Amino acid sequence: MVKKKKSPVGDVTRTARAQTHLEKIKTAGGKRVVIDFDGPSNEALQLLVAKRYGGDRTQRSAVIRAVLEAAASAES
Repeated sequence: MVKKKKSPVGDVTRTARAQTHLEKIKTAGGKRVVIDFDGPSNEALQLLVAKRYGGDRTQRSAVIRAVLEAAASAES
């Protein structure tokens, strides 16, 4: 019995878009970072996001601003 090849369901361009995104980050000198937050850390992050700490309501912008400010204060 020959198995029929199933047609893809959903987004079939996801892998290509993810690779392009990672290449853009690498070209810009950046790096992808995955962070696991415990309960108190997550609550603090959500508070920063709600207050638009990073300029908008994204976790990404809040974390980037916090890292940049921490680095600036560490240098002084």
